[in-house]
Amino acid sequence: MTIDRLVAVRSVLLMILIGCAASLAALAQPAAGQPEMSDQPLLLGETGLSIRIPIGTRAQTSLIGVQAEARIAGEGGHWLLTVRTATTASEELTAVGLAESTLLALEQANGYVDSEGQKTLAVIVDPVEARSIGGLAGARFVLTAPSAVGGEDIVHGYASAMIAPRRFVVFDLRTLRPHLEEAVAAMDAVAGSLDVSEFASDDASRAAAVRGGRLWFGEIDAEVIGRAIEASEEEWLRLYRPGGDVSGSTAGGQQGEDEELGYQRIKAWRGTRDDLDERKRGTGRAPTGVVVELVARTLQRDGSGGQRVIDAQSVFWMSDDQNDEAWTVTLTLRPDGPGSKAETWKTIGVRTGDSMSVHIEDPRRVTRVIEPQLIGEGYLPRALSLLLPRMYAIVGTPGSYGFYAYRSDAEAVVLRRDSVRLEGAVTDGGQADVVIETMLGPRKPVQRTRVSPEGSIRWIELADGSRWEPTSLERLAALWRSKGLPLN
Repeated sequence: MTIDRLVAVRSVLLMILIGCAASLAALAQPAAGQPEMSDQPLLLGETGLSIRIPIGTRAQTSLIGVQAEARIAGEGGHWLLTVRTATTASEELTAVGLAESTLLALEQANGYVDSEGQKTLAVIVDPVEARSIGGLAGARFVLTAPSAVGGEDIVHGYASAMIAPRRFVVFDLRTLRPHLEEAVAAMDAVAGSLDVSEFASDDASRAAAVRGGRLWFGEIDAEVIGRAIEASEEEWLRLYRPGGDVSGSTAGGQQGEDEELGYQRIKAWRGTRDDLDERKRGTGRAPTGVVVELVARTLQRDGSGGQRVIDAQSVFWMSDDQNDEAWTVTLTLRPDGPGSKAETWKTIGVRTGDSMSVHIEDPRRVTRVIEPQLIGEGYLPRALSLLLPRMYAIVGTPGSYGFYAYRSDAEAVVLRRDSVRLEGAVTDGGQADVVIETMLGPRKPVQRTRVSPEGSIRWIELADGSRWEPTSLERLAALWRSKGLPLN
């Protein structure tokens, strides 16, 4: 597990340089004035959307949570086209409405007032026009505006397509007046290449998963949540990479051959929001919800062969009616070697209803505030998300389920998918273990978790081959001391 997965924005940068060799031109010759397009699709993050770009251009893509972006630079740097996904607040907004509001904002940004009233220096080249983009309802316009530093006018090209209610793909073009025809032709060609076939199927799959999760959770009562809390009263887990064949719950029975990667303690109880602050616990106030605390230490090799220690302490609170939640996360990176200074990141998150705000303070004490959007129904508070595997086991109903949950590594609300099946012998209580295959976000690697009918974790297998297993504080401390590893 890398530090990039634990803090801040998780971005994926991909540089693509497409040559002009004739062997790449698998498509038919373009019409006069139209750019020749690559036959290799460019994926927009993990959204299932893709586009094609002109041969000879460069593209850089990034993904922040569920919002994807691609920046395409024209040959010679003559133009820049930004393609991004966007989510709006209104379900009534259309692609034409979004284009009209964008055009108005550009006109106002280049406006002035004289004796005749409000005017604008922007010149509309092509007005807002409804058109099909990738088979979807879309819109497009082009205008020019004076440069703030003088010289050639700046061309603003714009197109948008609605991929679902509140969700759009936006094409935003910038160039100078002499390159207008070339740049607008490129924008139109890229927009026309939008492929939503995988998004459509994936969107239907997401909807089915969320519907299954909503139906399953509708049968959950306070007793199930209470039993999951009891199963998490205090549990220690050891993270390691097996040094031999995994058999049962040990790596060939030889823990000395394993590579120790970390450990964590999970603890859950009925409590109040004040429990987020350890100093305020035990005040005797009546519980108002659920509290889950995670304390973890992870070891990580650095590039020079040294070892870094990552300590994390997280506390999550959720009200009984699930309408309110709050959490704190403190992450400290302790580099190896003399003179190295620890760096600490702090996060405070709050949610009331559909409104969420997250404050992230970096080691320089610079704070960023993000307001993730809650995507439709199926949102699960963070405290319940941590108890979810135990709840699956206690209920013991196989199936496929999906829930939206906030993830710190993505700094966004993303969809988690769980496939639950029964495994092993049936107990006296009439239940078997459950094995849960989980994707903690779009196209993330699958992790497998086995949980007893009582809600105790038997093991968690990660995609990289590492493994979480239950242990005790005494056994964990003895093992780490025997290997000379740093305990906190």
